[in-house]
Amino acid sequence: LVKEDGLTFSPDNQGIAYAAGVGDKLFMVVDGDEHARYDAMGIPVFGPDSKQIAYAAESDGMQFVVLDGIDGKYYEEAGTPVFNFDGSRMAYAARLGDKWFMVVNGKEQKQYDGVGAPVFSPDGKKLAYIAQRGNKQLMVIGGKAGEEYDAILCNAIFSPDGQKTAYAAQNRMQQFVVVNDSAEYFHESVDGGSLKFSPNGERLAYTAQSRGRWNVVVDGVGGKLYDVI
Repeated sequence: LVKEDGLTFSPDNQGIAYAAGVGDKLFMVVDGDEHARYDAMGIPVFGPDSKQIAYAAESDGMQFVVLDGIDGKYYEEAGTPVFNFDGSRMAYAARLGDKWFMVVNGKEQKQYDGVGAPVFSPDGKKLAYIAQRGNKQLMVIGGKAGEEYDAILCNAIFSPDGQKTAYAAQNRMQQFVVVNDSAEYFHESVDGGSLKFSPNGERLAYTAQSRGRWNVVVDGVGGKLYDVI
């Protein structure tokens, strides 16, 4: 069966890709052309120019990313690839043994006990992802590891110019927002998915909980409390 989220249009609306199968083998179909057969198949991802296409695949128990029909290095696990805005960089998570790391343009980055999904800055120059070190989590941005926390609640977001970052984290029972590697704005609870920079990148807003109710926090100042936001 072809998964609904595996049916993918190219950014220029002209191309379409999906996984199909014959017998016990799966393959990617791109604009009607059948690619190589594998044992398992991930979701296809088009590059921004609609010409590149990448996806994770599995053969003989090993996983790898296929880019434009060429198999990448084999790993025990390989995640869904992500392109930056102009297609010049591609990243995905991979595992060998008990160590995880990010692979960027084929180059393996620093190893951790776990890594999350990669996200590129709007200008495509920086890559951010959550990493696990022992029982602590940290955010890696532009190759630099940030402070360790008990938990990181969401991936980093970038300001439109790519110069600022923000994400929600937790130490013990307290949650807070980390802006440019500095922990600030402490709350009972933070909705990490609500973090947003203004179009000029100068302001930051999100929803947080105080005394069991929710409010919108703008530049660190909380607004009126509501039961639900």
